[in-house]
Amino acid sequence: MTFPALTTSKTIVGIGELRVQRAENDVLTTHALGSCIGVTVYDPKAGVALHYMLPQPTRAEPVPAGDWGTYATTGVPHLFKLLDDTANFQVGRRNHMMLRKLLWKNNITIAAEHIGGNEARTMRLDMRSGWTAIHVRG
Repeated sequence: MTFPALTTSKTIVGIGELRVQRAENDVLTTHALGSCIGVTVYDPKAGVALHYMLPQPTRAEPVPAGDWGTYATTGVPHLFKLLDDTANFQVGRRNHMMLRKLLWKNNITIAAEHIGGNEARTMRLDMRSGWTAIHVRG
């Protein structure tokens, strides 16, 4: 595909980098994709590009924050976190809408829900009573 000849700026996504761009006159560009993998996600208000080069780190040590984009196992989850943190993508809202649609198609109603926000939650289902509890960290 050839991009139209418009006045645009170009943001380079280097090897092992992850970039979010909100400027509509920008083009996210990554080079040197051979054995490396390029991943892009687009929403009309923002775009994300990841250029990772290895499936996972060879050591069990934590990957420094600046190196997350180097590996699939850290870059892709970080990409999803960026998407969830960026209101433009509204991943949580779309997940919720899809769940409601699938439950509705199967004639299942929701008794209660706890959604939205940025807090991590833990959900437990007691198999003796059927009682479900949500614990919110924060």
